[in-house]
This record gives sequence, structure tokens and C-alpha cells, in this order.
Amino acid sequence: MRYAAFAILAFGLPAFLPFACGASEGFHYVMANLAMLRLDPPEQEQLISMLKKHPCWERDFAPVVKDLEGEQYTRRVVGRAAYWPELLKEDPVYARPNWMREPGATLNLGVRLGKTRTRLPEEGDLNRMDMCLSQAIVNCRMVIRDEPNDADAAVALCWVLYLTGAIHQPCNAGCLYVDDVFPKGDDWATQIQVTSGESLHSYWDNALGAGFETRRDDLLLAELLSRPAVYVSGTGDPRAWVDESRKFWMRAVYSPRVLAVVESGNTEAVELSPEYIATARAILRGGITTAAARVANVLASDLSWRRRLPLGEQRTKTPR
Repeated sequence: MRYAAFAILAFGLPAFLPFACGASEGFHYVMANLAMLRLDPPEQEQLISMLKKHPCWERDFAPVVKDLEGEQYTRRVVGRAAYWPELLKEDPVYARPNWMREPGATLNLGVRLGKTRTRLPEEGDLNRMDMCLSQAIVNCRMVIRDEPNDADAAVALCWVLYLTGAIHQPCNAGCLYVDDVFPKGDDWATQIQVTSGESLHSYWDNALGAGFETRRDDLLLAELLSRPAVYVSGTGDPRAWVDESRKFWMRAVYSPRVLAVVESGNTEAVELSPEYIATARAILRGGITTAAARVANVLASDLSWRRRLPLGEQRTKTPR
């Protein structure tokens, strides 16, 4: 199931999805390492072993770990894997822009929208362009389980790490629809500007710190590790995770102040209050912790499944 170099030409880039920056590398680094530390040592070793077979290892991984060893090396590899899809925006082979967002409404003020139900894929295929975020998670889980090619399985592993983190950044869960202002949606909060000079979406991406800084991000990792372990129950269906983001966090992203500016049709940038900023940071800390617990469960299941069966043997159970 090699990536086809002609895939973008065959399927075309999606018309409905803008290229927006994703959560910072630090966000994904902390989430992925929290998840890894919930795995047993043999599972951790399998995770690193798989990632070393990544087809872009020499280009995208080796340069950032060349002077590291031991725990620092392991943490950086896992963190890089969870951020790797963000490096692909212009890549003619690996870019999958549709996979990074969920269509639909986080909040709907007056616009009439048809109801849709996202259907999960029935088999894994890394070359498919026509999937949204929740579909792509399930797709890549099936590749991890089913695909005998280690390089493709490593690519799918990176996407599962990345997308599970992304689905817990509330702006990725859907768009704001407002009569006469955003009748076609606000492009995942990228059309709303804040006084810091960025979009509302970018603010949420970077609210815990932009980019990657080892000391800062390791301090956040240590802080979250010191908290009681999070238990996540029930479904592994990422559509439920999207619903959760919409239900619990939409009013945090689209606060009364934000909505007042938007509904008025005013184009001024929104000033985020200290309370808004504190709430966003708290939500993202919780999102990292929940995402880590969920991806750890996913990896424990799928890596075990991959170990049990001979290479090339068909796995027929769709992950949920």
C-alpha cells in the first residue's frame, strides 16, 4: 500500500479545506509522550522500532535527534512523529489536507444546514484524499493493523498520533455558521482575527506556546504527569470525540465577546480577555491529557494486534 506519487493529481486537492496551521509542535510532543508513558516497555520499544522504518526518517527525523540519546532521544522521536503531518503542507506525495479538519457545525446561528452522518471507512488506504479527521483516524488504525509494509505502517502511526491530538483542539471540530456573516462557515475559526495579530484558530493552536522548546514542553509534560491519571471509557469512535469537543468547548472558543463582534458584522479584531486566555489554556491542558489517554488505548490495541499475526495475514476486524 505504498503512497502513490500521482495521488494528488488523481484525486485533486479538496476545495472545502483551507491550509491552516495546526497545534504547535510542543502540544503534539507533550501529548504523544504522555501517551507513550502509559504503554508497557515492550509496546514503547515496538513504537520506536516502527518509527525508525518511516520512509522520511532521514529527511524529517534524523536531523532533530542526531545529538540526542537515551530518554531525550526517545521523547523527541515520539514527539516528532506526532507532529510530522504538519511538515507536509507542500509535499506532493504525503500531504492530506482533508484529514486535518472535521466538517460540520460547531455552532450554528441561523444558517440552515443539512444533517450529515460521517461514515467510517471499511478498509485502510493511505492514498485516499476524501476523508475528514475522524474518518482518517480509523483509516490509519486499519493500516497499522493490516499493512505488512513497515514504512506505510509507520506513516499511519504518525497520522494516528497527530490526528488524535488535533481532534482535541476544539477549533478542529467544526465551524461557526452565522447568517449574513459566515453562511458557509468560518473555516475552523481561521476567519476571525484577534488583537494579537493571528486568527482565533491560530491562537488556540499556540495558547500553550508556539513551536517546540525542550525546557518549556518538558516542564508541561512533568506537570501533566504529576496529575492523577485520566480514565477514558467507552467508545474509541473518534466521531464521539468530535461531538464531545463541540458539546463542551464551543462556548469557550466562541465566547459571548467573540460572538458579539461576529454577529454585528464588525471586522475589528477581537480582544481576548485574561479569563478567556486562562480558560483556553486549561481546556488545552485537559485536551492533551485526554488525547494521550485515548491514543495510548488505541496504540496498545493496534500494536498488539500487529504483533500477534504474521506479516501479510489479513486482519478483518475494523478498529472502533
